[in-house]
Amino acid sequence: MSLKIKTKLRYGIGLLFAMIVLLGGLSVKNISDMSADTRNILADNYNSLLYSRRMLDALERIDSDPSAQADFVYFYALSYDDSMISIVSMVRRGSVVVSFTFGALLFREKNLKSKAIDLILVLIGMIFLYLGSKS
Repeated sequence: MSLKIKTKLRYGIGLLFAMIVLLGGLSVKNISDMSADTRNILADNYNSLLYSRRMLDALERIDSDPSAQADFVYFYALSYDDSMISIVSMVRRGSVVVSFTFGALLFREKNLKSKAIDLILVLIGMIFLYLGSKS
């Protein structure tokens, strides 16, 4: 079976066209992935700017506000290269234990059962983070 030159050219050009379409599709996918990565980088940079602004605000009011001192210690802990933000943030969120205790004992707050369930979930999360950091 011998093919005419016209048929061979059609097959060759068809193959080249299919390759161009395939490469075009891959290019569109890669550009879309890079666009998503760029958006993530911009969001992370924005969060870093917010943290920096909060740190500066905490430094400005550190003498007058006790909670600013806690913020300063928090940001200072995050300044270490080896600090894991998930652990440091969870320890900071661990202050809900103090809030729950004072709310229950001193202020006689209502809905302690639902708040206790939330507190237990936070503590379980802290335990999982602690166990995860050990491995």
